[in-house]
Amino acid sequence: MAETRQVSLLELAADSVSDGIVAIDEQSVILFANPALAGIFGYSPSELLGQPMTLLMPESLRDTHRASLRRYLVTGERNLSWKGVELPGLHKSGRRIPLEVSFGEIVKDGRHLFVGVLRDMTDRLRAKETLRVSEERYRSLAVASSQMVWTTTANGEVVEDSPSWRAWTASSRRSSGGWAKRSPPPGPG
Repeated sequence: MAETRQVSLLELAADSVSDGIVAIDEQSVILFANPALAGIFGYSPSELLGQPMTLLMPESLRDTHRASLRRYLVTGERNLSWKGVELPGLHKSGRRIPLEVSFGEIVKDGRHLFVGVLRDMTDRLRAKETLRVSEERYRSLAVASSQMVWTTTANGEVVEDSPSWRAWTASSRRSSGGWAKRSPPPGPG
């Protein structure tokens, strides 16, 4: 009775999280897939049950996965970290999905069960790229501006500056020693 309740709680937890959770056996056959996997890969959990895990991988990684799993089962040696590995996945539509994957293993009665937690990194990578483009745009504007432009930390250390600022202060941001140690530029008029 207690074991049934534990399983129910685990299933509830797996169904509630936004990360995909998948369990496979020693042959890499999918035994469990939570609903979040549908949002990531486009398959319902019932479509995935009994399918090979390689269905969710680009063709170029399938042979490597099968060989690595076989080698691990024989030797117990991992050829990559099992925590937070960045790997591509394959959506049902055929598009690649950037993933962060963590693996775990349970051995019961001599049989191996592997559990993977998969996080879609698409939004995170998109936000990172948006920030990179924005910062690049800011730097371009600062360099092109005839006005003095600079950015400081809370303690006054200059972290970004323009050529006009460096010309006026006769220093680089690396040698400025912090805004608090310098005289501010004169105000207008």
